[in-house]
Amino acid sequence: PTLIIDDEGDQASLNTLARRAARQGIDIEDLTESDVSTIYRRITRLKGLFTHHTFVQYTATPQANLFINIVDRLSPNFIKLLTPGTEYTGGMDFFRQEAHLVEEIPLTDLPAPNHPLHEPPESLIAAMRVFFLGVVAGEILQDQRNRSMLVHPSRLQGDHNQFTEWVRGICNSWRRILTGNDDAEKNILIADFREAYDDLRRTVPNILPFERLTDFNLVHAIQYTPIVEVNARRGSTPQINWQDSYSWILVGGQSMDRGFTVEGLTVTYMPRNVGVGNVDTIQQRARFFGYKRGFLGYCRVFLDQVTIDSYNAIIDHEENVREQLEEFDINNKPLNNWNREAVLDMMLNLTRANILYDNLDRDNFGDEWFRVNAPHDIEEFIEPNRTNLFDYLTPIENTFAVDEGHDNRTQEQKHFVARVRLQDCLRNLLNKLKFTRESDSASYSSLRGILRRYLSEHPNEECLIYLMSARSLNDWTRRTRRLTRNDEIQQLFQGKQPTKDTAQFKIGDVYPGDSEIKNENLISIQVHLLNLRGTDYTSVPTLAIWIPEHIGTDIIRQPENRA
Repeated sequence: PTLIIDDEGDQASLNTLARRAARQGIDIEDLTESDVSTIYRRITRLKGLFTHHTFVQYTATPQANLFINIVDRLSPNFIKLLTPGTEYTGGMDFFRQEAHLVEEIPLTDLPAPNHPLHEPPESLIAAMRVFFLGVVAGEILQDQRNRSMLVHPSRLQGDHNQFTEWVRGICNSWRRILTGNDDAEKNILIADFREAYDDLRRTVPNILPFERLTDFNLVHAIQYTPIVEVNARRGSTPQINWQDSYSWILVGGQSMDRGFTVEGLTVTYMPRNVGVGNVDTIQQRARFFGYKRGFLGYCRVFLDQVTIDSYNAIIDHEENVREQLEEFDINNKPLNNWNREAVLDMMLNLTRANILYDNLDRDNFGDEWFRVNAPHDIEEFIEPNRTNLFDYLTPIENTFAVDEGHDNRTQEQKHFVARVRLQDCLRNLLNKLKFTRESDSASYSSLRGILRRYLSEHPNEECLIYLMSARSLNDWTRRTRRLTRNDEIQQLFQGKQPTKDTAQFKIGDVYPGDSEIKNENLISIQVHLLNLRGTDYTSVPTLAIWIPEHIGTDIIRQPENRA
């Protein structure tokens, strides 16, 4: 029996030719050695040498492993979630609980092709002031083996060199001023450090007096802090011997991403944008996460606003995935049974596309309508759906009333409405209705997942149910709708009336249109009974559900999932 451990198992091991094979029409189960990437092929051979083995992939960013095709040879079939110790500080600490530790880099300080920087940005200088005050405090208190600053401007070595020269120039200038005889210049610099000190005082209890941090210790810290450009520009990436100095400033990019530990990292300055927005890549750049509870108050992270927003979205994604996977860990359930779906903001991607055999589906819920496109897809489900609908509505019929509106509305424009508990509606209605068309079922399943998660924190939430074109359960007008060439409802919603301004009414005065039959701040569920033109289908139940912006979220999933 053999245990094979693949550290950073999401990085090099997966098949980077998966998407290419899919585009060539090669079935994933028919991939030959020439259809897979080299390391993937060699791992497959290694696994083949041991008839009895367990292959463990270890990573902090498992998005790629979790969302590769389930048939893939490296798709995991069990999972163990690891919990860091209490001293660990991660995304929740920096971006939620201690969000004041994160500083926004102004747009004017961000290098861009149409906005090159010709001098060090002020936010970089401010970050260095905070860092050096922390270095002095750490040396005096001897409470940490190292204190480090990380500057990550981009992936380009030319930018690394530019920022390295700027950092060196700033340090040389400060050393000259602090050891010189120009008191006016020195007072201005000390006043600048006073601003950094006031900022640190907000987060560091019992911080040492300002004068203690800015005496000869400050000059010493500036003079003896090595500034290292960490890349292969000079042939090989330099190795950091942490014991050689207490404090360090490292400037670089990709060499300091995955697997690189920055000892005692307190200040991170990263004007680099999120690029294509791959979650695992952005997370791996977060060297500022780590075991630093004891000196967290001295930490600062300088990022542009888009990157700050991205990390906040990634926290929601990570919490959602972890919550879903806990039951598979605790109950030792096969991971193959996991409905591969996760919360993920539309501005982000899960991982690099080349390892994903399938295109992932995405849904946006929030401040918009979800509509069932083909409620008649499987004829056998129409009658059970209708039965489940009336089984839910009949006991609560007395809570309904005709909605308010213009006196000139037609019968089809008047609706029966009630305010009910969302928990009951989800359990006794939404969960019992079945819609099987692929374009419906996956999104409908995702929507119910969003509602379940929301109800876990808001169990008493209410919703509105509109029975469209109904005055009672026994007086419910069946609307007639056409089908498209794809056998989907052509136009579910009735439009505004009048459709153009008249002498008597403006557009929509009499009826605002079905799309406005909702409450902006409540889940609003429209129930329609349809006769489908050109078919024998009558009284087909279908839904349109309004998701308010504060409840909705974005979902990403594998397309094979079904409701």
